[in-house]
Amino acid sequence: MFGARKVKLSKWESSKGVAWEEISPDAVTSDLRTTDNTLSLWGMKDGEDEREIRDVVLALASGFERLDAVDLAWIPLEEVEGVQFVSTWGRTPVEGLGEKHLDARIENLGSLCRLAEILAKSMDGGMCASFSRKDVLEILEKAIEDGRLRKEGLHEKLRKKLGG
Repeated sequence: MFGARKVKLSKWESSKGVAWEEISPDAVTSDLRTTDNTLSLWGMKDGEDEREIRDVVLALASGFERLDAVDLAWIPLEEVEGVQFVSTWGRTPVEGLGEKHLDARIENLGSLCRLAEILAKSMDGGMCASFSRKDVLEILEKAIEDGRLRKEGLHEKLRKKLGG
């Protein structure tokens, strides 16, 4: 099982191949910001399944106010110690994706640092992807075409980008 999160890949560039102590603070404070010691992730069974990866983009983008590019990174959950992963309902208007959401409950700063190190190693190993605005638009349009997403469930500004 893997957990995927929207990140800014450019913030992690300087953290490739380094020990956790050398990971960029901007990467951690920007992309691993917690609320009530919890981090939001989207679950995937297979970190190489393109459909699952695109479903994470769909779950995220369908909640956006406006069309934006998406950088994703994912980690193997079994490698993360000191973090409890709990299935929670994810806010997305896409049928069948809400139940794929996970809350990562972080015990302490050491656990967050280990998670950051695993995330950096995962990205270094190719467990990340970038989707341009055009890619995201195509993912949203396909979901609407396939009946997985209704335009009415989208924010007005995003709906306008989709021609409605």
